[in-house]
Amino acid sequence: MTRVWIMTALLGVSLAASWATWVRQGDAPTPDGEVVVLDLAPGDLASVAWTDPRFELVITPQTDKRGTWYAVDRTPLEGTDDEPAQSVRFTANESAEQLWEVLAELPALREVEPEGVTDAQLGFAPPEGELILTRAGGEQLIVAIGGHPYRNLDRYIRYGDRTFVVDKDLLKPLELHTSQLMERRLLPLEPADIETVGLQTSGGTRTLVHGNRFDPQAAFWAGKDDPDTPDPDIQGWMDTLLRIQVQDYVTELPEGSTRVLAYAARGKGQTWQVELFEGGDGQLYGRSELTRGFVRLVESMARDVVDEVETAVGG
Repeated sequence: MTRVWIMTALLGVSLAASWATWVRQGDAPTPDGEVVVLDLAPGDLASVAWTDPRFELVITPQTDKRGTWYAVDRTPLEGTDDEPAQSVRFTANESAEQLWEVLAELPALREVEPEGVTDAQLGFAPPEGELILTRAGGEQLIVAIGGHPYRNLDRYIRYGDRTFVVDKDLLKPLELHTSQLMERRLLPLEPADIETVGLQTSGGTRTLVHGNRFDPQAAFWAGKDDPDTPDPDIQGWMDTLLRIQVQDYVTELPEGSTRVLAYAARGKGQTWQVELFEGGDGQLYGRSELTRGFVRLVESMARDVVDEVETAVGG
């Protein structure tokens, strides 16, 4: 029995030694516990590209009258059944700026010296993906994406001849871009921030005023001509209108599409324009100054608005 315990202990020591070799640290980490891989300024980056077996993303900063925003060009790779099946550009949400700053530094949890461990075991033969950061001068910094450490969701990455482990959440906005990076709103304003909404259809126009807007329990919508009297027929309709979400982005509207509603929401010293369309394919679409391009809308929310639009505008 004693012999069994001795052999078990020796086996445990052997496994621990092997594991230590697998994850042995290289350079000492910074005082905050991280190793900075690139240490660039966000302004040094001109674009960020991400490739894995399913798709390629290219993120670039853009500037228009609304300020700086981030465009994401998404291209599914051939030989996959990934959706959507065609290249499309979408607008990134507010998390893109934070992602840009993080990728400029590319912080790692630690550097490892994988002696005795093959590239295949680390997920680099071939790499599971690639991150390409292009500097303003055109220089490309290529980071190979590997697999996961044993019993861990963190990721191995390789820059030059150095291998690092990065936090499991660092690359999630790129891997899960449709849920974490894609802008799903039509407006950047919260309902309480909106003072007035101007509605326009083929049948007429109407301006609505948001009364008691800072009190969720007492807030109401009223016509401009009688701003102190709530219109009971449009309360629910307006609540739904301002909550419509984006399903996905499209390059163009289907043939035969018609605009059913345009509205301008004013608040916080700004006015944002939005359009809703009945698609030629029977689905509902939109476009706003926030999305910049055409989008397919969440049907369950948008359909209620479109079906009652003439009643709401007619007052």
